[in-house]
Parts: sequence; structure tokens; C-alpha cells
Amino acid sequence: MQLTGRWLREIFSELLIEHAEADDRICYVEADLMLASGTGGFKAKFPERTLNVGVAEANMIGVAAGISTLGMIPFTHSFTPFATRRCCDQVTLSVSYAKNNVKMIGSDPGITAMLNGGTHMSMEDVAIMRNIPGMCIVEPIDGVQLVSLFPQILKHDGPVYIRLLRREAVPVYIEGESFELGKAKVINSGHDVTIVASGIMVAEAIKAKALLANENIDAGIIDFHTIKPFDSETLIR
Repeated sequence: MQLTGRWLREIFSELLIEHAEADDRICYVEADLMLASGTGGFKAKFPERTLNVGVAEANMIGVAAGISTLGMIPFTHSFTPFATRRCCDQVTLSVSYAKNNVKMIGSDPGITAMLNGGTHMSMEDVAIMRNIPGMCIVEPIDGVQLVSLFPQILKHDGPVYIRLLRREAVPVYIEGESFELGKAKVINSGHDVTIVASGIMVAEAIKAKALLANENIDAGIIDFHTIKPFDSETLIR
């Protein structure tokens, strides 16, 4: 799979199709944003495993939770504020409290919503989802990390919130690098200060390290791709 120079939504869609070919439990529940998520290919290949509930995110979560009780592994998608704020009660009760295995995509987190404006920008989605018991939160940086973490997300028994940039990401890792769900990635160590980041801010942290080096400050960088559960052991060390 070509990873560089591509939008993450394309890589996600291909991963979804690839794993669905091997596992007929995987299905996709959408809130009328299939063009935005780039998952038209999944619908074309697996129409019987694709549901579009319309602009009704709370219903999307309820439907996905119900499907998961049948042993299926549903993925859902909407922009971050609609995937979290708008359907928080359904995520809390129908998914978390009921211990259902739903994988929830929140795309274009924070300022990456760009021209969609303030209505589509969510700065509190992580805070909301971290407060929900049993929730796992993952934020892949680039295509390499997404490819490595995707099978682990599938195997994780329980709800996962995936904070996903739709557009092309600044490449951070080389192809073939591996990551462990729940374990932070130490990019490099520093003697003076440690910068902890996730998502698009990891690339910014790398820039900051170079700037600090000009001031004779040796900075380390830790990528917390899994925000919950939080790898406190690595941070303390």
C-alpha cells in the first residue's frame, strides 16, 4: 500500500476493505458523510455491510451498538464534534455502559477542520471521550502509524475512538515501523526537556526540537498515539 503523499481517509478506506475481506464481522455505519470519509469503495464492495442513517449521529451510534450485539464489528464516522458532543449520551450508555464493541471515527479534529469553520471544529472531543469508562482513544499521526495500529484496533475488545485527520499528513515515520496500542512511542530522548504530543502536533514538536537545539536545549519527543489508556510509565521514565 502506498502511504506517502496520500490522504489518511484513503488509507483508512483501503484498510477497512482489506480487513473486511478477511473478516465478515466488519461493517460500516455512516451519517451521510461517505464522500467526506472516502468510504464509497467499501460501500461498492460490501453494500450489505454498509448503512447510511442520514444526518442523525446519535442514531448512528445506537444502530452500531445494536449491530455489535450480534457479534459484528461496526465502524462509525462523523466529524469530531458530531461524533462526540452530539452523541455523547449514546456513546456513554449504548456503547460504553453496555460494553459494546464499536469503533468510532471522529475526523478532522481541532483546527484541521479548516474551511468548514467553527461548527466543525472540536477542541474538547478528547476530554469528552476520556471521561467515558472503558473508552480507548487513538490518534494516528500518518499512514505508517495508521497501518500498524489498525489491526490492533480491530482486535481490541471494546469501544475505540479514532481521532483521524482526513487529509494528507506530514510524514513522521518510515514504512515498516511498528507501534503498540496503549504504549507511547519515544521518538528521541532529551536531557533538558521532553515534549509530549499526538496527532499533527508531533510534526510540530519535531520542528520545536530543532529550534531548541539552536539554543543548546536538548529536547526529547514522545508520541502519545494512544491517549487513553495513558502510558504514564513511559512519561514518568
